[in-house]
Amino acid sequence: MPMLDNATVKAVELTSPKHSKRDAGMLHGQLVNGQIFAAFSLQDREVIWIWSELSKIAGLITSFFSFFADINYLTPACTNVTDLPPPTEPLLEEAKTKRTRLAKARPAKVDEVVLSNFAALAVRLGFKSD
Repeated sequence: MPMLDNATVKAVELTSPKHSKRDAGMLHGQLVNGQIFAAFSLQDREVIWIWSELSKIAGLITSFFSFFADINYLTPACTNVTDLPPPTEPLLEEAKTKRTRLAKARPAKVDEVVLSNFAALAVRLGFKSD
């Protein structure tokens, strides 16, 4: 008899026992009742739950179905990215030399009153400077 059967695989896939109390309770109940990991004794099944990584898996336990669904979902995006033309050197050079400035720094006179008000506010707020 195989150690893992189809019922065990179907029960475990697409669950997240570490983050979902519902999933953890369902899996633990099935494990104790012998519905999953049926090839093991009750004592062995409890060891599987307590000491194994089954109850500590952080993410979603994936399945082959979800894996292939993800592949089918991501394949068109990967195809579109690979179909993009690679940038050529002349275009990059043109982009580097053609920088337009959106704003220009202007030397301005310092308003002593505004500067003093900001310094007083900083002191009231608890800022300290050297």
